[in-house]
Amino acid sequence: MSILLGRNQASSFSLDSAWRRGPLLTYDGDAPVCVIAPTGSGKTRDIVFPNILTHPGPVIAVDIKGELSGVASRARREMGHQVVVLDPFGRTDQESGSFNPLDLLRVRGADAEVDAEMMAVFLGAGHEFIQDPFWHDAAVGLVSGMICYLDGLQDEQRTLNALNALLACTQLKERFEAAISEKWCSNAFARSEISAFIGMSGDRVRSSVQVMARTFVRSLGSAQVTRCLAQSSFSLQDVVDGKPLDIFIVIPPDMLESNRGLLRLWIGTLLTAVMRRTRIPDQTTLFVLDEAAQLGAFPPLLTSATLLRGFGLQLISAWQDIAQIQASYPRDWRTILNNSGAILGFGFGHHAAALDAGNFFGLPAQELLNLGPNQAILAERGESARKVRRLNYLNDMMFAGTFDPNPFFEKKAG
Repeated sequence: MSILLGRNQASSFSLDSAWRRGPLLTYDGDAPVCVIAPTGSGKTRDIVFPNILTHPGPVIAVDIKGELSGVASRARREMGHQVVVLDPFGRTDQESGSFNPLDLLRVRGADAEVDAEMMAVFLGAGHEFIQDPFWHDAAVGLVSGMICYLDGLQDEQRTLNALNALLACTQLKERFEAAISEKWCSNAFARSEISAFIGMSGDRVRSSVQVMARTFVRSLGSAQVTRCLAQSSFSLQDVVDGKPLDIFIVIPPDMLESNRGLLRLWIGTLLTAVMRRTRIPDQTTLFVLDEAAQLGAFPPLLTSATLLRGFGLQLISAWQDIAQIQASYPRDWRTILNNSGAILGFGFGHHAAALDAGNFFGLPAQELLNLGPNQAILAERGESARKVRRLNYLNDMMFAGTFDPNPFFEKKAG
């Protein structure tokens, strides 16, 4: 597949003469593509939308405002794709789908113990006690064991909603003790972790671990979220197999702080599903992480940047500036940039941002500050940085008729 990056800078520009704009510039490799541009500068308009509207394979996208699905869903369905919009808080006009992360434990090649622990770690991110890691580690063990336990139950019971309900139980120890006596679970890992919880020394320790585990899933307990964590409205195996399936995850900005765990869990589960592939599908999966810093430090992103090229995944990550990448990944930010096949930057409105980017692109800060409103700097691996003309799906004739009005701006105007 090819990632659309822009048009040749030497081409003339005319709103009514698309053929005069010069040839498209594309990235045809499989390394990640990184976009660096501040909020409001047009990175969604000029990079994200052009690629979502044209990519022939599956798309998975973080859709913070709900505008990606609103503009592109019709075009994706007309390609013959199933389109799923995960919109717990009803910010779009489309019916929300649902996604049960525990489906990962049943795709081909799944490792239930590893996958359950991974989910527990995603849920527990941000709840660590640095000075005494016992409490966090014990809670991860309990949650991962309970996920494996739930995986052995009927479909309506094998959800994170059931996990939330169990962790809220005031007699959890007694409930598991009664279940153990009935030979309740065939999964050895689940038996081991839950037995370790039951055998903890003292009710106070056990209660504290349960409270810690409860904090992992408390944000999943709202009525809106529980509806979206029930039985999945799509097949996760289809994601693994690279079927024509597009997934848009809508977590609005005002809900991100309290629902970051949900966003990380859904994205991490989908990325892990891609890593379950034993062959590369005919069509590459495009994974768009708009406003990637909202995930915080997220190990699967590093994995995507370094290891997922052999799994039929093409990643586009969007950042506001290089300082944002450094803050999220203080030790590994260079790895993200150095492993990118193409980096596109524009909208540098301040000297500090231009200086940071200029050091990376090998260009004077003033040259970045002097970029025109339709220009960007493109650095491809092995080549010097150069100016290019940005794509704008709104007035480039190659996109005419392929998109719907942006519902975010319609609502804003109304």
